[in-house]
Amino acid sequence: MCPDTTYSTHANTRALPCWCRFNVRYAAGGEYESLDIYFAKANRSGVRIVNTNHIAPGLLADFTASEQLVSLELEGAAQDTVCHFYDTDQCVGHKQPLAITWDYDPASGDLFVYLTGGKAVGHLRHTEDPRVLIGTTDEGLWQAFVVRDAAQSIPAGASQAA
Repeated sequence: MCPDTTYSTHANTRALPCWCRFNVRYAAGGEYESLDIYFAKANRSGVRIVNTNHIAPGLLADFTASEQLVSLELEGAAQDTVCHFYDTDQCVGHKQPLAITWDYDPASGDLFVYLTGGKAVGHLRHTEDPRVLIGTTDEGLWQAFVVRDAAQSIPAGASQAA
């Protein structure tokens, strides 16, 4: 179970439910059509990336000194995911447009990150980090990620907007 988080803006301080602290952001593109999913802002609130590991083929994870997950990088995401990165909301080559959404399940403590705006997880595949799972289609394309025990796995408060 995730404890509430204290959140401050200017003169206003209040407790927010745990799920409010997750603010998943992303950046797509680049020379290799990569997709970066950020769970915390590095160099803000003391969050520093000290280790990057390949946790699955084509998937890198950035960690803090205390082994908390800061971000995921999907190398070659254009061919490995169910989505495309073109500037259109139409399907291209049977791929849906990229539309990152997320959902926190307070009962399990899991954070679900969906790549196409739907809530499909598909088949869950393990990575070398037991806290990160990849949701795939029957064809093996990545469509979601699950971060287990997200309240402990992701730096607290680091992703909140200031």
